[in-house]
This record gives sequence, C-alpha cells and structure tokens, in this order.
Amino acid sequence: MRKIVCLLTALLLLAALPFGAFAEEDIQALVDGLPTVEEIQLMDLEEQQKAYAQVQEVYEAYAALGEDRLKIVGGEEKFDVLFSWFNMQVMPLEQELEEPEQSTASNLISTALAVIPVVLLLRYMEKKKVR
Repeated sequence: MRKIVCLLTALLLLAALPFGAFAEEDIQALVDGLPTVEEIQLMDLEEQQKAYAQVQEVYEAYAALGEDRLKIVGGEEKFDVLFSWFNMQVMPLEQELEEPEQSTASNLISTALAVIPVVLLLRYMEKKKVR
C-alpha cells in the first residue's frame, strides 16, 4: 500500500508537467515502481482498484513519451503482464453477464469497474500496433 501511495504522489507531481516534459528516467522510475501481479493478488479489491488506476496513469505517461524515447525506457513486458492479468479479472464478469442473475447495485458497480480495464487494454493494444 505504501508503494502505491508513493507512486501516486509522484504521479501527481509529474501531472503538473506537460507530457513532453517527462524525462525517461522519471517514467522508468514509475514503471519500476509498479506492483507485480503477485503483489496485486495479495491486495484487497480496493487496493487492486488503486493499483489498476496507478498502472493506467503510468502507462499513459509512458505512451506519451513517443516512439523514439520509448526505446530508452523499459517496461513494455511489465505492462503486457499487468494488463493481461487485469483483463483476466474481467473475463469471469463478462461470462456472468451472459447469464445474469438478479441485478444488484453491487453487481452493477463491479460490472462498471470491470469495463475500465477492457477499454485500457484495447487502447494499449492499439498503441502497440502503431509502433
């Protein structure tokens, strides 16, 4: 949890800069500071949602570096693994939607939160094809 708070603080500080102003070292430090899948699996749902938001923010900064500068920064494999894991968490929800039971507020919220990783994964995959 402390790791997430520190990274979110760093993201807030970097958010004041235009995307082009990010140094490769800053982005590399953020990528290196992302939690692993194993760490995320040990988190409760709220912490996982915060970790997902963190991965999304770091990826947006990472992708904004541009193709030439991305070669300097590692992390593509880490994003692949993290987005794949988050996507796998969505698949059971999609299957549940095919055979819906009683709709409750909790199920609706979970479903809404599940859509976000899919959208980000698609954006990530689209960006990856452009390179």
